[in-house]
Amino acid sequence: MSKNTQSYDDDIERMPDIPFAIPCTASIHRLRVPGGWIVIGGFFAADAERATSSMSMVYVPDGEHVWKIGGQHDGL
Repeated sequence: MSKNTQSYDDDIERMPDIPFAIPCTASIHRLRVPGGWIVIGGFFAADAERATSSMSMVYVPDGEHVWKIGGQHDGL
């Protein structure tokens, strides 16, 4: 890796789990970037008949979000 390459691996923050009505694996992470956040969500569910998965990523500019974790604003 060159000196000019920035790694965000240590800056990715896992958000609390979201409860679902079906057994599944879901995760949400947010990454602080200049001017806002990148929010990444992933979902996977499977049973004996089918499997499904999805992934999304969105940029959220500063001033256009309110993070609530466990019902409390996190101040970011």
